[in-house]
Amino acid sequence: MLKSVLTVAVPAIVFVTMVVVGLGLTVDDFRRVWRQPRLVITAMIGQIVLLPGVALVLVQIFEVTAFVAQGMLLVAACPAGTMANLYAYLARANVALAVTLNMLSCIVAAATMPAIFAVYREVLGAATSFAPPTSKILAQLLLTIVAPVLVGMTVRTFQPAWVARYQLVLFRLNLLLVLLLLGLVMAAEADRFASHLAEIAVMAAAMTGLGLLAGYTTGWLAHAGATDRFTLAMVFVVRNVGVATTIAVIVFGQVEFAVFATAYFVTQTFLLLGAVVVFRLVANHQESNPYEPEST
Repeated sequence: MLKSVLTVAVPAIVFVTMVVVGLGLTVDDFRRVWRQPRLVITAMIGQIVLLPGVALVLVQIFEVTAFVAQGMLLVAACPAGTMANLYAYLARANVALAVTLNMLSCIVAAATMPAIFAVYREVLGAATSFAPPTSKILAQLLLTIVAPVLVGMTVRTFQPAWVARYQLVLFRLNLLLVLLLLGLVMAAEADRFASHLAEIAVMAAAMTGLGLLAGYTTGWLAHAGATDRFTLAMVFVVRNVGVATTIAVIVFGQVEFAVFATAYFVTQTFLLLGAVVVFRLVANHQESNPYEPEST
């Protein structure tokens, strides 16, 4: 039963999520790339290279269940997730930069994900199951990322008043659907979820910590300010778990990945909300003490 639900619900939710992303995009978002070319290009290359590399190191250091290792690799290969925009907003960071990087990450995913899978196969050999036809991956990415983003942008172009009125409503509805799906997975796979939660939480925490460090360091190397460095850290570490689940269930036929995705998402949410709180406390302290040097 769960497989039937996931096969329909996950692609549908991802499609809606990407439409909401498209609703928030304007021509200025594309122009912004040219205003901060070094920062944007460095961030894009950093995501594509560093995150899969971190995942490869982690799965070879830790002895984890096969589906957990494969889940880590799949999540690392996916584009940035829209939750990064929410975390940037809550932290009062650079939301515009987060949206730009998120949008670009989704657009190039159709090319980067198959390439990353090829690297996984080269490095891990028979130890990995990432060997589906490239055409099958591309078809799913076009249907779940590129097409809905274009739909959202088209609607925004021709119905800007409607978008201004209902965009926030659609975002909240989408978030509610995601939470309901997570609850369904936890209820349907309660035993598996409980038995693997600690294992997945450790891996998620390690990936989150190293991803934040990679993003923040990339921003520092690009000479970005503290706010932009924090934004890059969020975009680096938040991956589109919905896309990962769609690929896992539809392309690889791994229903158990839904358990990994749920535990990973829940663990990372608590960690990143904590990071947001810390960033706001530091920022508020610096605002109240403007003569202190900015932390690097």
